Amino acid sequence: MSLRETAQADIIVRLGSAVLKIHNSTSYSLIKNFIKVLENVRPNLATMSNWIMVTSRNWLMPLTNLMRQKLIEEKYPHSDETPVRILMEPERKNASESYMCVYSTYADSQTPIDCLTIRLQKVEIVQRNF
Repeated sequence: MSLRETAQADIIVRLGSAVLKIHNSTSYSLIKNFIKVLENVRPNLATMSNWIMVTSRNWLMPLTNLMRQKLIEEKYPHSDETPVRILMEPERKNASESYMCVYSTYADSQTPIDCLTIRLQKVEIVQRNF
């Protein structure tokens, strides 16, 4: 096992032990325990970036795709767009508008779902791509 793998395994064990303490702690002491664990863990940006990408690919994307599929199968899907300004957006002026698109099921749906996306173009294009 390489030094890097050993360090990552150590981090996982520490985080795992912090998670086990969750069940026997108040929220304040939980936060204190988690901070204490993280004080000794200082992964570099590349490692954190990899964690985010792997988590997104393995957990969040399948969940998002399933929600999107369930939403499309609904009897009365709803969509709405709201113009928003996103400050400090790369290669765009702060005055330019983006669109927050909300896709949701009707109020009495068996599986209530809300999906939010931020787009640069209007909803006609987004609805076709949803």
